Amino acid sequence: MFLFICCCCIQESHQWAPTPELLQAETEFIKQFGKTKKEKRMLMKAFRVLKRWAKKKHLMHRNMYELERALNQRGMAHTLFLHHIVEKVKKSTDQVISKVKSEISKAQQFFNPPIPKYDGPFYSKGSLATWMNDLVLFIGDLPLNNLLIPGTHDSFTSKIVAESKIAPNAEEPIKKLNNVLKFYPKNVANTVIANWARAQSQSAYNQLVDGVRYLDIRLCRDKEIKDKVQMLKTCHTFFDSPIEPILDNIATFSKTKGKKEIIILDFNHLYDMDDSDHEYLFKVLKAKFGNLLADSTKFSPNSSLREFWRTTQRIIVLYDNENAVKKSQGLLWPQSKINSPWPNVQTTTDLYDKLSKSAQSRSDTDKQFFVSQGLLTPNEKTIAAGLIAKPKSLLDAGDLWNPVVANWIASGSLPRKKLNIVIVDNYSPLFVATLVEKNRKKI
Repeated sequence: MFLFICCCCIQESHQWAPTPELLQAETEFIKQFGKTKKEKRMLMKAFRVLKRWAKKKHLMHRNMYELERALNQRGMAHTLFLHHIVEKVKKSTDQVISKVKSEISKAQQFFNPPIPKYDGPFYSKGSLATWMNDLVLFIGDLPLNNLLIPGTHDSFTSKIVAESKIAPNAEEPIKKLNNVLKFYPKNVANTVIANWARAQSQSAYNQLVDGVRYLDIRLCRDKEIKDKVQMLKTCHTFFDSPIEPILDNIATFSKTKGKKEIIILDFNHLYDMDDSDHEYLFKVLKAKFGNLLADSTKFSPNSSLREFWRTTQRIIVLYDNENAVKKSQGLLWPQSKINSPWPNVQTTTDLYDKLSKSAQSRSDTDKQFFVSQGLLTPNEKTIAAGLIAKPKSLLDAGDLWNPVVANWIASGSLPRKKLNIVIVDNYSPLFVATLVEKNRKKI
């Protein structure tokens, strides 16, 4: 009798099913973004995979719940039987996953294959923590905006997960795709979105130890939190972490391993922050960095490392709020000190064209920092295609395309003397080493 009850529990678990609203939203999405028959077929396949995944996740959750309840009711006498049923459920799920993976190779046609990875210089773990000081004979007297500086895009997003809260800076492709995803179970939709919100896998401290010297900071105010220490958080579609512990890590690096390293913190997107929030954050920056903060009335992007080293100042803070900059007496640098063209492209061919043209247009007497964004921007089709093939996330995208960007720099395809800061998603030590090594060559 007990076995019969258990089997009934499993068989009668309610499955998740797509609603008419979901099917209508998918149809509209495919009609809007599927420009060719091939793209329409790809999007249809992606949504079929997503629905299959949603059903399996829901069924797995329901069956596990019923099994655990039966186990608690009847005791350990039936453990072997229940484990057998659990294995059957897992096996069924694994079969679906295997089938989805088999589609990956077929879908690769939608992406440009990367060129072979650059066999860059060998650096041991942590040896790039002091690269500016180590290369003083090569770069000590060069303007800072003439150095080749490794940077990261959306630098503080490594802790974003499906359970993170939605932030006020959700990007347009995510909003459009969410018109479909909102009809799926929340854990399925948030997993897909989080994959395209998390741009880095390493902490602030690890990035600095690995040689990264430019950090791209997006900050959002979490209105549900009243505590000043906790409410200002890094963000990219989702909230990540409070900014203050991150600043502590940066200060620790500057006061220990990186005493002669110049770090650029670019607060270039600030969301839902009022004047009191800006004033509070400036006080935090002064408290944590003190005399490490670089004064824009004494230094500029054309200042050299040796000029900085004659003082205690090591950290440049670029800040996207004019009032806060004016009140800071030079300790916050205006955004007019930096130029960061956004390529907004989806193929490496277009990315090379944009990076090359923007670099070539840069003046030899440029007085700004100059950022080359070595990254592809996902659109609605990229994210949908990620359900059946790589890249399935921004981390995947970084793994695929960073070697391409490194090759362009290492080979001289991108003009070295026109480059300054280069940022990527999901940087690797090899990418950083490639840029650092190019600083040994005369411009």
